[in-house]
Amino acid sequence: RLHAFYERAQQLNMPLLFHTGVSWIRRVELAYCHPLEVEDLAATFPNLKVILAHMGFPWVWEAAMMAVKYENVYLDLSGVFTGTPKEHIFHVFTRTLTPSFISRFLADKIVFGSDWPRMEPFKMAEAVRSLPLERTVLDKIMRINALKILDMEE
Repeated sequence: RLHAFYERAQQLNMPLLFHTGVSWIRRVELAYCHPLEVEDLAATFPNLKVILAHMGFPWVWEAAMMAVKYENVYLDLSGVFTGTPKEHIFHVFTRTLTPSFISRFLADKIVFGSDWPRMEPFKMAEAVRSLPLERTVLDKIMRINALKILDMEE
């Protein structure tokens, strides 16, 4: 039903962000929040930039593999679901995924997000900057990847 909308967004080079991962709203079925729900869209519209919000948490691996498999899929790291921003981001980037996997496969695919007003942007930025990742990878996550997605120059 939305193919015309997706086609137009693709023509306009307009990225689309989809809520993936946990929803605290009872009437929202989690099945529709799974990152793999977007796979057909990513495959059907290969030039449509698709952003999976919250890195699909708790389905982080599935979201990560979508970003690895499809050139047009990106991950937004907004939202905190466990502990403080620093604890959550550290867990996702070092326990669920690994710094080496991120550097090798996702350095160009993750964009900063804060989930404001639920989270404070400065706390999220501090959490990301504290990760054991190379400076170049952190720069991509914090700004360069967003500029690329938005087709903007540095």
